[in-house]
This record gives sequence, C-alpha cells and structure tokens, in this order.
Amino acid sequence: MGDVDRPDVVVVGGGAAGHAAVTTLRGEGFDGRVVLVHGEEGEPYLRTLVDKAILQGLLTAEQAALPVPLDVELVRGRAIGLDPARRAVVLADGRELTAAAVVLATGAVPRPGPAVDRVPALAGADGGEPRVVHLHTARDAERLRALLGPDPARRTVTVLGAGFVGSETAAWLAEVGATVHLVARSRLPLAGALGTAVARAVALRHEEHLDAHLGRRVEAVTERPGGVTVRLVGGTVLESDLAVVAHGTAPAAPGTGGGVDVDDRLAVPGAPGLFAAGAVAVHRDRRGRRFRTDHWDAAVAQGAHAARAVLRRLVGGPDLGPYVPDAGFSLVLHGARSPGSASPCPARPRSTAPSTVAGCSPSCVSGAIWSPWSASARRGSSTRCAETCAGPEASSVHSAPARENGRVTTERLPRVRASELVGRGWLNTGGRDLTLADLRGKIVLVDFWTFCCVNCLHVLDELRELEERHRDVLVVVGVHSPKFEHEADPAALAAAVERYEVHHPVLDDPELVTWSAYAARAWPTLVVVDPEGYVVAQMAGEGHASAIAALVEELVAEHDAKGTLHRGDGPYVAPEPSSGTLRFPAKAIELPGGNILVADAGHHALAELLPDGETLVRRIGSGERGLADGGPEDARFAEPNGLCLVPERERATYGFDVLVADTANHALRGVRLADGHVTTVAGTGDQFMVGGVENVVVPDDEGTPRFGPFDPGSTYDPRDVRLSSPWDVAWSDELAGFVVAMAGHHTLWAFDWWKLGLLAGTMNEGLEDGPGASAWFAQPSGLAVAPDGAVWVADAETSALRRVSGLGGGVAVVPEGVEVRTAVGQGLFDFGHRDGPAEQALMQHPLGVATLPDGSVVVADTYDGALRRFAPAAGDAGSVGDDTFGTRLAGEVTTLATGLAEPSGVVVQVGEGPDGEPQVHLLVVESAAHRLTRVALPASLAGEVLDGGAHRTQRPVTDIGAGPLWLDVPFVPAPGQKLDDRFGPSTELRVSATPPELLLSGEGVGVELGRDLVINPAVGEGVLHVTARAASCDVVPLGPDGEPDPDVFPACHLAQQDWGVPVRVVDRGEPGDVPSLTLPLRG
Repeated sequence: MGDVDRPDVVVVGGGAAGHAAVTTLRGEGFDGRVVLVHGEEGEPYLRTLVDKAILQGLLTAEQAALPVPLDVELVRGRAIGLDPARRAVVLADGRELTAAAVVLATGAVPRPGPAVDRVPALAGADGGEPRVVHLHTARDAERLRALLGPDPARRTVTVLGAGFVGSETAAWLAEVGATVHLVARSRLPLAGALGTAVARAVALRHEEHLDAHLGRRVEAVTERPGGVTVRLVGGTVLESDLAVVAHGTAPAAPGTGGGVDVDDRLAVPGAPGLFAAGAVAVHRDRRGRRFRTDHWDAAVAQGAHAARAVLRRLVGGPDLGPYVPDAGFSLVLHGARSPGSASPCPARPRSTAPSTVAGCSPSCVSGAIWSPWSASARRGSSTRCAETCAGPEASSVHSAPARENGRVTTERLPRVRASELVGRGWLNTGGRDLTLADLRGKIVLVDFWTFCCVNCLHVLDELRELEERHRDVLVVVGVHSPKFEHEADPAALAAAVERYEVHHPVLDDPELVTWSAYAARAWPTLVVVDPEGYVVAQMAGEGHASAIAALVEELVAEHDAKGTLHRGDGPYVAPEPSSGTLRFPAKAIELPGGNILVADAGHHALAELLPDGETLVRRIGSGERGLADGGPEDARFAEPNGLCLVPERERATYGFDVLVADTANHALRGVRLADGHVTTVAGTGDQFMVGGVENVVVPDDEGTPRFGPFDPGSTYDPRDVRLSSPWDVAWSDELAGFVVAMAGHHTLWAFDWWKLGLLAGTMNEGLEDGPGASAWFAQPSGLAVAPDGAVWVADAETSALRRVSGLGGGVAVVPEGVEVRTAVGQGLFDFGHRDGPAEQALMQHPLGVATLPDGSVVVADTYDGALRRFAPAAGDAGSVGDDTFGTRLAGEVTTLATGLAEPSGVVVQVGEGPDGEPQVHLLVVESAAHRLTRVALPASLAGEVLDGGAHRTQRPVTDIGAGPLWLDVPFVPAPGQKLDDRFGPSTELRVSATPPELLLSGEGVGVELGRDLVINPAVGEGVLHVTARAASCDVVPLGPDGEPDPDVFPACHLAQQDWGVPVRVVDRGEPGDVPSLTLPLRG
C-alpha cells in the first residue's frame, strides 16, 4: 500500500490482544481506517479456548471465532518483518503496510523443548497422520480430537509439559477415562504462577489421578506404527497411542522472533507510534526484571490499553496512566480450583488498602473479564489484598455493575460508533439501499423485531405517535431479524410490513448479521443513534416510548445547538397499497343462517360474507384504526383477530351476539348482529404492563376509584382491567363464560358479562405444564372447545398444541383445578413440519385450532402453510408416561393440507355429500392470501404423514462458563424521570432456567436488577429465562415553597422485558473475576 491508501492504525495479530485493540479503537469512537492482520488459517479466535473448549468438543473453531467489527479491514497474511522507524509491517506475500500507529499483538509460538525439536517433522510411522501433536492452535486441537476418536477412554496419551495447557489437557483426558502419562521437567510445575504451596497441591492431584512423571527429562520421542514411544532420561519407557507437546510458548515478534520491550504505556521505546500488547510484549517489574504475560485476561487488558495509548497519540485522548498488570485467574484441575496470577506486580507503589481476602497472596487476584462473543471488552471490579497493585480500572463499552448500599447501580454507555446496517435488502425505501452515512444528521432509532413476536408488535404501536411527532428529525429503522424459518422468507416479511402498517424503512436481516453486530439478545431491542452516528442508548422490551421521547428532545436540543441536526423528510417511501374484499383476515365463524363473519384485521373491521366465502354482505367498522363504539359505519377496531358466537341462550343476557378479540386495542368488543352495533365489554384500551401498578381500577381507602396493581387471585369488573393483545375467544359451558387467549402476556383469562380474571399462566413465556397457576404459555393465539369441555390452545411461540381442562366452577371463583398439558411442541426454539407420534411431531407458529367431529383436532399450522391433525390416543385423553400433572398427551399427528398462505383460522363445516354421505369441509382463513379457502376432507379424516424436518431458531447461542455468573440488567430512568417506589420496590428481576438443573443457584424473584448465578457444569445447554421490570415516574416540579407541587400527580412508566437466552455451558477457562451476562433493560 502506498501513502494514499495508508491506514491510520495497523494491528498485527488476530488473537485476544489484537481483537481487544481493534474493538477498543472502534468502541472509543475512533473513525479512522483500521487494519487487522491475521496470519493463521481461518478466522481470528481466542487461543485460550484451544484446550478448554475446542479440544473438548464444546466448540468448533468457527464457534470460537472472534467477531471482527464490520468497519475493521481484515488482511490475511503472515507478518515476517518490521521497520520500526517507518512503522512498516512486511507480509510474507511481499505486501508492506505502513500506518500512523502500529500495535504488535503477534502473540507467541510453541516451544518444542529438548528431545522433541524434531517432532514436528515426524510424518507418521504408519503412513497416516503424525501421532505427536503440538497443541497450540485451533487446528491442532481439531487434529488431536480426531486422533482421539469418538471414545477417548480407549486411548493412552503421553502429555509432554505440565504448564497451563499441558496440565489442563492431561486433567481433561483423565476425566474422560483415557490413560494419561504426564511428563514435566519441574517437580512443581506452575509454581511461578500459583505459588509453591498451591503448585504442590496441584502436583499431588496429578499424581492421584494420572501417571505423573514430574522432575523428569525426555531423552527421545519415536513414532511407531499405531503409536508413540517416549523414553525418559534414566530409562523409563512410556508407550502410548498419541503424544501431546505442551512445553509452553515463546514470544513471536515479526521477523526477529523474541519479545518486544515496552514501557509502562505499552509503547516501544525509541519507536514513536509503535506499541506492543499480549504475549509478545516484554515488561519490567518494580525491580527492573523483565517479564511477559501469556494469559488471555492480560492480553485483552493490554490490547485495550495499547489502543487507548494509540488514541492519545493520534487524536489527543486522555492519558490513562501506566498499564497495571492484573491478570488473576483460577485453574480447575481434577475437579479442584486453584487461584493464581499470570504476572507479577509492576513498578508501582503498593496499595495501602486493608486486605479484604483471607489468605490472599501478594499478587493480583482478579482482573479483566471479557467475552469473545460480545463486541467489546470490559474490566471487572477487583478485590485486592494489601500487597497487590493499585491502579485505575480501564473502561469500555459495557459498564460494569457496582454495588452501593446493597443496591445495583449502572452508568450510561459511553460514545460508541454505531455499526453499519447490513442485510439482504430494504423495504419501504423505494428500492434504495440505506447506509448510516445516508442517515447522518438524523436521530436514528433502530428497532430489532420479528413479526411473530407480540411484544415487537406492541413496540410498533408504542412508536407510532413518537415517529409521527418527530418525523422531520427522527428516522426509525426496523431491522427484521427472524426467529422462525418462515419469517426469513422475503415475501412473508413484505406482507408483514404491510399487515402491521410499518411506516418506516425496514432492513431484512435474515442471517442476523446486524443483530449480532449490535449484540442484540432479545426481541424487541431498541438502539438510539445520535446525528453524529454514535450509539447513545440501548434498551430491550416494551414500555420505553416515554424514555425515547425524552431522549429525542435532549438530542434535538443538543445537536441543534451544535449544528449537526438536519431537519427534513426521511428516507421512508410508502409502498403501493393493496386492495380487495379482505386484507390479512385472521379468523372466521359461521353465523346462524350460513353466512361467514371474518375478522378482517388489515381493514380494522369485520366482514360478513355469503356462504361462498367471497361475496361481501356488509362491513362492521369504519376501516380506520382506533377504539370507538357505535354503529357499523362509526365503530373502530384495531387488528381484530378472534371471534366467538355467544350461545343463543345467553344472548339476551349479554346484549350482543358475537364477542371479538380486538387485539391491538387490548379490548373485547361485543357486536349486535341485528344492526351491527359495537360495544366495548372488557378492557380500557390501554395495554396491561406486567408488574405495573396501574393495571386495574380499585377503590382507595376512601372508596374513590384509582388505578392499582393486579391481583391474580381476584376477579374484576371487565371494564376496569387493562388487557394485553387478546388474540382469540371461545365459549366454555364448563366455565359458564368465555376463555380469552391473552397473547400479550402469555396467559388465559376467564370472562363473563360481570367478571374477568386470570385462568391459567404466570405471565412468563415458555412451555411448562402442570396446574394452571404455575403453567407457562407463549403467545396463545387460537382456542377450540373439545366435546369433553377441555380447551385446546394453539400456543404460537412454542409451536405447540396444549390442552386445558378442569374449568368447572365459573368465572366468579377462578378455578383451582385447572390443568395444562402439552400434545405437540418442544419449546421456544424448536419447530418444523414433522408428523408421527405427538411427542416427536413439530409445528411452526400455529395460530388457529378447531375440533373435528371424531374428537380429533385440526391445527392451522401458520408458518408451515399447512393444516395438521392431532388424533389423541385412546383412554383418558391419552398420556405419555404416568397420568399426572405435566405429562404429555399421546397421539398421532398427520397433515391434511399444504401449500396454504399463512392459515390462521379454521371453520369446521359438516354437511352431506352428493350421495347423502357425511362430508366435512374446512373453511381456512389464508391470511397472507387475503381469502378464505374451502378444503374437503375424506371421510376417514386420516390425513398424510409428512416429515419436512426439524429446525431450531438460528439465534446466536450465548456461551457461558460453568460456575459463578453475574447477571446484570442495566436500567437508567429517562431524562425528567426517576425510579418510582411509591407503591413498593421500583424494580423486579425474575430468573429461572430450562432445564431447571441449569441453575445451581440464583433462580427466583428479587428487587435488584443484578443477581449472582451459579451455572451447573453438568448441563451442556439450555435457556435462561430472565424477566426484568422497572417502574419510573415523572419528576414533580417544585412549588414556590421548594416542595413538590401537590397538585401535580406524576405519570407512571413501566419498562419490562422477558429474555429467553439460549446458552451453551463451556469451561470457564482461566477467569480473573466472575464473568457477567449483561441484558440491558435501558442503558
């Protein structure tokens, strides 16, 4: 490269130090050109995972890859030379890179050791793969794992070297049953890092669990057909199938090899603009002795510190002071944990703070905590003893949790450059592709959503007013990152954008590229980017509209004053509107007389059709989104979905004929068929917020009605309760009232003309059977009553068919005998199209369900585009296992029809065929095709057995280490607001897991937005369920007397989110402090 193309910064080495350097540069807002040189095969990765995860099969090399920021150039090539004066790096292919600053992070190479110098040249005595492996790279680990075969317990392995890698490898091999010989020249390996006493204990554990030869030297290593012979000085011969060489490492500076001396700012003396970090950097302790660290914690900390030193040189950033080595860790060998330090304390005055750790040795006992799967590094808080180093903690993108007076506090994110918006294409832009540069000068709100998610739909509604009010300065960008396979279909996404009236640009992100770049972990996630392109806030879940509005006002004032705000039209281009009798119909019912009433969700109305399902008779509703009662021309709906006929005997009592689940209005509406009059019969029109204090109207001490918290054990006047996206309704004779599928907070409710209350569900999202009070649902969207009085539920987000029984007792007394059982479905992230035994069958986001004449069930399998039939096994509903609460329902699943366009409802019509034989027709609501389709069924109703495969949500899995884990849920009240503790604690955190065994401790409910968890190493994977809520209120202005104005009642705001985080449990490796999992509620 010539000077014209010269990057501002070149970082050489793609390991922990190099990756930390480039992510810190971008995280600190550096917008110059950054090049990362990577000299190994494959993607950059974290080397500490070589033996801890890749060798053990916990991760592949690809899964251990370090995510390089999208705006960092990755240059593949091995650095072979360096000209310090010119800051020029020479690559093996002849290219030369010069830059304003260079960070050397080339790490180290394996040290072969005496008698094995020729081992790499051994070619395999039997003509196959060499059986002596130097364990240093990811490919080394994969090759060694392949040589071990599927059953390592049948292997004998000689490990040469008992440092970190050698000891950990030997201990793991012994744990899985292999016969292990461990050879080390030192009688006390790791004494320098662990101290003599701990190293002695480690040596004893080695001798207890394997064949240890400590204090012995290797004389010769010889390959033979089928194995390796190692002869030790003194005559001992060790025969094994394989040998692993792990004699430590040596620094690897480009060209010369060896290490690079650095000062206390990690700069190379005499070479301005040249820095070094990680295992290649050579430091001096307080006595002037040279040392280096070969530990991933230290590498991350040094990479970040070097990057900040570069920023100080190039753009005048602050001097953060000397680099302070602080790389404590704990080593797990043979089931026991040992603390240690990767480096001595540097030349800094010792801290005079009193010791807080009993038995603490004079070394740094905790330090950098970093997750290779997040976009940045952070520094954890340290607990140090009197002999440890004192120094400033480094900062980064994610703020570390701190505890003050027993409460968890968090800080706002510092300025971080927003990542580019990358995907398959754009909608609502008139065919134009957008970049962040195109949006510079506007406040950008990035909304990560997926159209199956009811919480995402709530956020779309929350943002409508804000978007319209600030359209000249605010651009909302929807990033559609799909959960289900069907949602990745671009045609399905285009239909959803039209269906839900999304009036802003939408990026199609089917591979979750932008989702990953922004470290999103939940749908919905919102990110605010200022007019200069920096991230200023990130939040998850619902209830943030007021906070975003306040933040937008602040940003408008700030950037108006700076001259960086550009007013005017945004990039939104409205698509051509569609037309037709129906528009995204949801469900339908057959009326007395044979006409069909359709919930015409896209038209915000009801449509009555002739029995042919095509000819329009009349519309009920004006067609404008809204909540208004009145006649058919004046009434307004908002995305109505569910319909149910009131039993004829009850119509006079209720005063209406059809009950409507008016989903986006969070209300139930009654329709009188004689004149089309519409009345709101339940709900206030506002959304129920889980954990909120204004969900129901209750009398205060003086009998005055006021909003208050909801009590799940009580029933209420239906007009005094807020609802949350009711999706379907069904009449139950057992209940003597209606069952309501409350999709918005994953519950079933009971309703009659006088009372309304919770029937089943905890408002947690998931698949849990058992008593109604403890069962979990996930967006229940379809209901049908069985001949025996039970209610079938299409549970959309778990792709499940559930059965609810024991509804007797009436709405006045919420039933206590309710039981929930599952027929089909595996959980939140497993779906597909598979027929067969119910416990193995799979569906994909079903929205509708109906019962057939023979007692079987037909399911509108919406995202599979199919009708499915579940036939229960004979007996008492059938069961798999014993017949107790929570057992699955046995039966067979078949396919009745395919090729349907998002079927969301089914009407079963029984009549006679041409020859008088019984004939069953299914009237299917094809929502995405804007029509009703009649499907004739054979008399047998058997259906076809299909297997379209199983799928899992391709959301990135979060790797967490076994053992302690700090869960942090940052929340910051919006400008002009404060935490609201008038009605009790202002925050709440609920934690559980699937399977429950994933958590050894930390489950349950608490009021702090932070929790110490302990992850079970015996559970390989699962889902962490986290629900966080935070209540805030407007700050009351002060009156003339300096006291809060008593005539002002502050508005309440509730932010909430449910996370279902798929996790994979891996070995923690060598952490210096308890790692953390951060799920920003608002930060």
